[in-house]
Amino acid sequence: GLPPPSKRRKLKKDDGDAAVPHLVSPHVLSLFNGLTQVCVRNVAFQFDNILNSKLPDKEKDWEYIVTSKFEGSCAGRVIGLDVETVETLTSKRRLARLSAVELEWDGTTLESAQYHTAIDVFVEPGEEVVDYRSHVSGISPTVLDEARTAGTIKTFKQAQALLLGLCVADGAGDFNVVLVGHAISNDMKATKIVPRTKNRGFVDTAYLFNYDGVPFKSVGLKLAMKHVLGQQVQSGEHSSVEDAVSSLKLAVHEASLAKACLPSTPSIPLKLAPWHRTIQISNIPAAHHDMGVSCVKQ
Repeated sequence: GLPPPSKRRKLKKDDGDAAVPHLVSPHVLSLFNGLTQVCVRNVAFQFDNILNSKLPDKEKDWEYIVTSKFEGSCAGRVIGLDVETVETLTSKRRLARLSAVELEWDGTTLESAQYHTAIDVFVEPGEEVVDYRSHVSGISPTVLDEARTAGTIKTFKQAQALLLGLCVADGAGDFNVVLVGHAISNDMKATKIVPRTKNRGFVDTAYLFNYDGVPFKSVGLKLAMKHVLGQQVQSGEHSSVEDAVSSLKLAVHEASLAKACLPSTPSIPLKLAPWHRTIQISNIPAAHHDMGVSCVKQ
């Protein structure tokens, strides 16, 4: 799916302000690449859909992550990604906030992992907003106005360049990049970035875990954090930085299990799924459906 080398965009130094990377060792990076294989089928399907339906002629402003040649012996950068979007006149999901958190971890204990915010910027929607979806995005007119007044708000292209800048080895030697996110294909669509290769370098924590007997269904971030780590998240004002860190914590947990040659987290009991009762209703035979729905309502 990559364009020929002559047409790939070269990132300039003034496109972004990527900090000096916190590189993890090749051994630690291999653990995350192992996690990639757990969720690759779902992620690859999502990216195939993007490549086939959006690129190259149906959308503009798409960019490719182009890093140095993948080398198994290279150190790597592990980045947690989460975005917030708003609905505008022409788009249901226009980028409004971009957060990227970098992992620093020696692979020893869960407690030794550190999480550094590399990017956290608000983004100018560029057109009239019809729905801020504040209850799930944390974005409001006041939040964006404050960023405009402070002069910190970014254009879409500036925000996109910042994220691409994290994936480019510029003066830091060769390194590989693994992006970690929850339903990460949505973040990629919002930032209009597609991977160098569809089945490497992406860990989707929505598919690292599954419900008992329903392996194809994605698991919500809040439930995954509660079930796997016993931590409560998304209880206050929504924060994309918190969600990016949460995705990294889940990935670190699973990577540490793999390092210790322990089984991955067991399936989540089906009764914990928020849609569990809906599934039960749909399985009621048609002849008794109305009565069944009535009983549930009562």
